Amino acid sequence: MKFPALRIGLRLSLCFGLILVLMAAVTALAGFSNHRAQQQLAQSLRHTNGKSGIAAAMRQSLFRQGQAARNIGTLNDLFRMQKEMTGIVAERARYRLNQTALVNAGLTAPEQAIVQEMQALDQRSEPLISQAAEFAAGFNAGQASKLLNAQVAPLQTQWLEAIDKLVQLQQQQIQHDLDAYAESSRNITLLTIVICGAAMVLAGLVAWRLNRSITRPLNQAVELASRVAAGDLTAYIAPGNNDETGQLLRALRSMNQSLQRAVGQVRFGAQSMFDVTQQTASGNRDLAERTDAQAESLRQTADAMKELSGLVSRNTAQVGDANQLARSAADVASRGGEIVASVVGTMTSIKDSSRRVVDIISVIDGIAFQTNILALNAAVEAARAGETGRGFAVVATEVRQLAMRSAAAAKEIKTLIGASVDSIDAGSLQVDDAGRTMHEIVDSVGQVVTIMDQIAAASDAQNHGIAELNQSLAQIDAVTRNNATLVAQAAQATAELQQQAQNLWQAVGTFQLGEEDSAALSARSGVSPVELMTAQEGDAHQSAGLPDVAALAINSAGEYSRLAV
Repeated sequence: MKFPALRIGLRLSLCFGLILVLMAAVTALAGFSNHRAQQQLAQSLRHTNGKSGIAAAMRQSLFRQGQAARNIGTLNDLFRMQKEMTGIVAERARYRLNQTALVNAGLTAPEQAIVQEMQALDQRSEPLISQAAEFAAGFNAGQASKLLNAQVAPLQTQWLEAIDKLVQLQQQQIQHDLDAYAESSRNITLLTIVICGAAMVLAGLVAWRLNRSITRPLNQAVELASRVAAGDLTAYIAPGNNDETGQLLRALRSMNQSLQRAVGQVRFGAQSMFDVTQQTASGNRDLAERTDAQAESLRQTADAMKELSGLVSRNTAQVGDANQLARSAADVASRGGEIVASVVGTMTSIKDSSRRVVDIISVIDGIAFQTNILALNAAVEAARAGETGRGFAVVATEVRQLAMRSAAAAKEIKTLIGASVDSIDAGSLQVDDAGRTMHEIVDSVGQVVTIMDQIAAASDAQNHGIAELNQSLAQIDAVTRNNATLVAQAAQATAELQQQAQNLWQAVGTFQLGEEDSAALSARSGVSPVELMTAQEGDAHQSAGLPDVAALAINSAGEYSRLAV
């Protein structure tokens, strides 16, 4: 049985409630079973006793019939004989009523067989009794008595035996019911004992489980507290249930994890502090060496600055000369640009004149073409005139030849002028390029002048910078002296810090952490746990080495002072 998410108080209440419910269930079951058995017994007894009473009444009626029959045989008084016969008839009627009631009450198979036997005897005796009644009514007492005693009496004897068997069956049924009730009582008692035993076993099991669910977490908590008190933080704690003990275990688990983290962080901090002190000691050594090297560098820097100052001065003078030359070149380039611009204007005018000449030649060519056409027309008209127009034809021919020569000359001139125009165009393009080039040269020379001005300004700034650098070198001199003193103080502080780190490591070394935490610590620090313990043995050597660092720093300071002087 598990009790997840149940508190101890509720768990105890449920356990005791379960025991009480089991006890109440056993009591109720026993009472109900006993009450039911009693009801069944009472119902069976009432039914059986009812049938027994009916059988007894039937036997009583039959007995009275036999007694009346015997009385008839001994009586001589007719009135009394008729009275006895009336009684026999009445008893037979009462007998049949009881028989009907017995049948209606419900019969078993043996009882049904006996009742059928009784009904058969009743049917056999009924005509005999009727005949005896007739004999009695006819004042034939002897014959009636003989009939009753000889034939009816044996039937009544069998009849009574059948009724006795029926009564005996009823008694057996009653005894059977009593035995069944006794057996049921024994079964109920046995069932009650078994259920009580099972309830006790279940209660014991629940109590054992409850005790185990409470004491086991408490024992775990006690064991954990003991291990933590002994410095062992490697215990694993299961989360547990949601009851008070589970909350206690979770709280202890959180406490243990917090202690693991805290101790791990302290141990890591101690190792980190130890590593830092080692690095600081090494840094102090390097700082002392760098201080010495810095002093030498300062001396070399001072010499280099002197040379640089002379170079900058000469550079400033040369920059002034170059600036003057650049300005002269700028003036020359500017005048060349103006000349090229004038040439460009002239070439443009020539180009325009050439284009006008080409146009004029085109007009002359048109006139020559028209003159040629007119001469051709005149020749045609002269040919028509015959002899009278021969002189006019000669003139027309000459004019035509002159027009053709003029057209040819105009064409040649046009060709030459066209070639000249093309040359002028090419020259104009070249002059334009030369103009742009001269403009670019002027701009470049202007930029050179600007750059030279900037170089001159930079040279002046360099002079001022060198002066400031000399002042900075003096300040660096003072700072270097202070650094030497600080290196000695840092060396002493590092030695004390190493001793404190060693003491802190020894203090937290008593706690045992899990393998995962140790691995994580080693991963963060870069040192294995064995190396961490071995590092403690080397603290003396590290501490002994720190004064050497201080001495080196002091010597470096002294050397630097000597170099500075």
